Amino acid sequence: MDIPIPQQLVSMGYDNRSFKLFLVCRQLQVINGDNPFFLSARTAGEIVDYHFTGTSKILAAMVTDGILQLISKGTGLKASRYKYIGKDF
Repeated sequence: MDIPIPQQLVSMGYDNRSFKLFLVCRQLQVINGDNPFFLSARTAGEIVDYHFTGTSKILAAMVTDGILQLISKGTGLKASRYKYIGKDF
């Protein structure tokens, strides 16, 4: 990826893979406007080439860090719904 990770995200513990997922979430929010977007950990894992358990932890960290807001937790075949609420770093 050609975009360097902002230092603020590095200091929060995010790496290249996490930053790629951050950018994907931000773009999904742009596409969805004010509406939440849906994203499963498995799909996120495919996007960033990482096991879904790892991407699940990244998504949870983004919620904890105030980058994402969890609107509804996915169950079964239904993906979680999020809103990107983080500022641009």
